[in-house]
This record gives sequence, C-alpha cells and structure tokens, in this order.
Amino acid sequence: MRGAAIAKLKRYRCMSMHPTPVERAFQLARSGQHATVDEIRQQMKREGLDHAQVAGPVLLKQLRALCTESVARQAAEDEAKAEAEAQAQAQAAG
Repeated sequence: MRGAAIAKLKRYRCMSMHPTPVERAFQLARSGQHATVDEIRQQMKREGLDHAQVAGPVLLKQLRALCTESVARQAAEDEAKAEAEAQAQAQAAG
C-alpha cells in the first residue's frame, strides 16, 4: 500500500506543478536572492505559501548553508559581470 500511495503522490505532484512549501524554500535558498531563512519565510508569505513547514534543525541548517553558498555565488557572478562590463566600456572608449 505504501508504494501505491507514493505513486499517487508523484502523479499528483506532476499534475499540480506547484512546489511544496519545503521545495519552494529550497528554490528560494538556491536563488541567491535571500540571505537568511527569515527572508525566505517572508517571501513565502508574500507568495501565499505556508511557511510554518519551514522548521526543524536539520532543514534550517540545510537552508542556511544554501543561502550562504548561493548569496556568495551570486555576489561573485555579479562582480564578474560588472568587471566584464567595465572592460567592455574601457575598450569602447579606448
């Protein structure tokens, strides 16, 4: 019976195409746009999602680590982009 319930859940998830609150929290953490779990919860609230499910020490630790990593990655990408644009402008002016 457990396998049937999992298969039914997978079919439902494919049909709905909306992430669960926990999945959305991970998406937001990976985006690089949110530095803290509180920011993720605020965004989820704005989106009308139940942010109360974003709880528990293991989940919060994973989200904090993803936020830190993603914000650093986003900052590095932004810096590289700014450098490339500055070089292009210098070459165009030069």
